[in-house]
Amino acid sequence: MSAIIDPHHGDDAGTCGFTLVEVLVILAILMLMAGIVFPSVEKAMRRQSFVEAAKRVELGLRTARAEAVSGGVPVRFAGASDGHGFRSGDRDDRLPEGVTIAVPGRGIRFFADGSATGGEIEISDGQLRRQIVVGKALGTIESRQ
Repeated sequence: MSAIIDPHHGDDAGTCGFTLVEVLVILAILMLMAGIVFPSVEKAMRRQSFVEAAKRVELGLRTARAEAVSGGVPVRFAGASDGHGFRSGDRDDRLPEGVTIAVPGRGIRFFADGSATGGEIEISDGQLRRQIVVGKALGTIESRQ
């Protein structure tokens, strides 16, 4: 038994594809979704960049303390003059754009016995802020939000 297939059977000539109104409605919905999603993604990326910068500062402090203890000589941690970076021992590090650091006076010195001059370091991007406190007696490094 054989069947003859008519490729045009059941097709109406004017009903293929989407109408202009349907395409515009879909585009409007996509633009609305993009307006909701992209700002939250940008905010999350900015927050992640800030958190990573704060971790780098904390790591710089811990490295300076470790170098002082292992090397037997004082090591200084200081902020950059423009507030957008820091110097730990003989290494410089820059923070992401918009992130600033405030280090007390001439910086924080770590000594061979592990102690430090102590002080508070503040990292900020205008909206987010983190404080790192360095203790004097033991040179402890504690991060606070």
